[in-house]
Amino acid sequence: MTSAKKKSAESSAASPVRADMTVTSEAAGQIAVIAEREKRPGILRIVRDDEGALFMEFAAKPLAGDQSFRHVAFPTVTVCVSKEIVAWLDGATIDFRGGRFKLDLAGSGCGGCAGCCAECGGCQ
Repeated sequence: MTSAKKKSAESSAASPVRADMTVTSEAAGQIAVIAEREKRPGILRIVRDDEGALFMEFAAKPLAGDQSFRHVAFPTVTVCVSKEIVAWLDGATIDFRGGRFKLDLAGSGCGGCAGCCAECGGCQ
């Protein structure tokens, strides 16, 4: 590999993965309500646990490498996605409906269960 090609490969490997994610006004509004009620910053992180399941938790600040998403009507609310899963959530929508937060993955077609629940039978 020539030095020019090697440099290009190294810089692309070091580049952070970027993704698009939609935060609905319902989700952003509910995050703001909960944050105010619990006296927390309006920062909600989406992370993966040790077993691979996704969960959401309030955070004091985004962590290094997190990608942040907002809804224009709620500038104090931020949804952060950890760098380990940001590419996997590309095109996802976080919503609040039926009294719960829902994470609709792009192409899942099943209303927020990521294809692995009894609702749609995706992983049965």
